[in-house]
Amino acid sequence: SAYRKFYPQYDAIIKRLYIHYPESKDVAILYAQHLIASGDIEQALRLCKQFINPQKPLLEDYTRVIEIENHLGHIDSVRHYTDLALRAFPHNTDLLHMRGALAMQRKEYNQAVELYNEALKHADNDTLRSKLWGAIGDVEHQRKEMKRCYKAYDKALRFFADNSMVLNNYAYFLALDNRNLERALTMITRALALAKNNSTYLDTMAWVLYRLGRYAEAKKY
Repeated sequence: SAYRKFYPQYDAIIKRLYIHYPESKDVAILYAQHLIASGDIEQALRLCKQFINPQKPLLEDYTRVIEIENHLGHIDSVRHYTDLALRAFPHNTDLLHMRGALAMQRKEYNQAVELYNEALKHADNDTLRSKLWGAIGDVEHQRKEMKRCYKAYDKALRFFADNSMVLNNYAYFLALDNRNLERALTMITRALALAKNNSTYLDTMAWVLYRLGRYAEAKKY
């Protein structure tokens, strides 16, 4: 790439800018992006953290740090900065969704559903509503509340019928339960039409076909 080809020149220019304009946020962010591209992600993170200011919060400052912490796998830090961001932006659906996913990961299922429901109150489009109802369905599956799981998936698909992840999960769980297999086949067929080479969806198709007794087709998938 051009960046790799001219890396020494970029490196010299950006470092010179940072030395001469250490108080400039734009320069510091440019330097942080350069550090990330160079592989020095930890230093970039330290640089970005200096802009977190609860007295004058900016969503992009929190988002930048959260994304880097998430990339590094620092789940506790992701949770910490997401909580800080939510104090400043309590109705932000992306933050609420992320915080719900973190709660689910820690098996805090009640809190996860509460966060997703709070995000639903502020969702401004049907695609997002579908995504959130799908997430609620996933939580209910983890709690082994399959009636609630399927009900949530039904709501997700009413908001957005081509939510491929919900179509796949719904079909897979129906196959595991060995019920409504024709409906499961319709859903996973649609999911694969939306994402032909998705290995997870191919696996689900194999499961559904296996349950239907169509073993040769299942083996192919």
